[in-house]
Amino acid sequence: LQFLYLIGPRGMRAWAAGAVLLVLHVLPATGTAPEMAEMWVSPRHDAGEVAGVSYFGDRLASGGKGDPGIVLTSGAGDPVALAGDPFVGSVGVKAVAVAQEEGVILAAVGWSVAMWDAATGEERVAYWGHLGDVEAVACSSSYLAASAGSSLLVWKLNLSPSQRGPPLMNFSMPLGEVTSLAFAPSGAYLAAGGTGGSLTVFETVGWTAKARLTAAHGAGVTSVQFSPDSAKLVSASGESPNGGSLFLWTVSAHASLAKEHDFGGHAQEVLEVAWSPSGEYVATVGHGEALLWTAAAPGALAYVTAPHHAVAVAFAPQGDQVLATGDREGRLRQFTTVTPPPTPPPPPPPVNGVDL
Repeated sequence: LQFLYLIGPRGMRAWAAGAVLLVLHVLPATGTAPEMAEMWVSPRHDAGEVAGVSYFGDRLASGGKGDPGIVLTSGAGDPVALAGDPFVGSVGVKAVAVAQEEGVILAAVGWSVAMWDAATGEERVAYWGHLGDVEAVACSSSYLAASAGSSLLVWKLNLSPSQRGPPLMNFSMPLGEVTSLAFAPSGAYLAAGGTGGSLTVFETVGWTAKARLTAAHGAGVTSVQFSPDSAKLVSASGESPNGGSLFLWTVSAHASLAKEHDFGGHAQEVLEVAWSPSGEYVATVGHGEALLWTAAAPGALAYVTAPHHAVAVAFAPQGDQVLATGDREGRLRQFTTVTPPPTPPPPPPPVNGVDL
């Protein structure tokens, strides 16, 4: 595999030819931006665009818009297909979420949200209630939220079909279609981004909208994510005259929002964001590049441009060392911040037939 490197004002970019699945090392910062290097290559979703990625332990759960179900990929890159409802293959998967402690994987499938047991691959529950295709899904240890158009439904998260009830809350969002959802790790808040650049934050106690910004971004919000301590919120948008935007917000008491800073975004739209487990980094994906930012400052630590269109990103829960992306061609890419050990030098040649 050959690379072409280009050094520019934004750092170093690397292009890889003929790659199917790239895994990159991000070297730790030593006064300069860390650099990304390839690790391994492997294909995944042959049926089309990756619709979402989310780690379940050390395995990566991913769905595709033409897939017959969810795929689990091991840390070594070996895929394990999970059995899904037979109709999944005809409508595809739109979004993926996991509930780590409950041991389940959820996916937006047609008008429903399907839930699989991560250990057995058996479908547990299908949540119904929308009158259109579900576009976004998020879950906490207590709740499941899903959106279709301007409709936002919230259920109590139950693992048994006999315990599944009707939606707990049914919101008709006044600011347009809901395109992105995220629960705070504390479970206290639910954030919703909309097509018109809107941003809404609900308190889950009482389910009231405590923050509602009609034009948080100049274009539609594509992704929202809370920091691990639930004190910050990052939101991303699609294309605008200056490219995509990426904002960091402080979440104060009772879910009110105050903009902290603007990361600058990608040259084109920012498609998805992810926080690292420590809260130190924010990863973003856009057209042809993945960026790794420091959350405490508006500058990027490192980025890579590869011959693919990344549309999904997630950090592994064990630490900041591993993250993965999915692209429009159905490929997954995994990255690590662990520095590879140096290659030992070759032994010196023998002198007069005697090894030194």
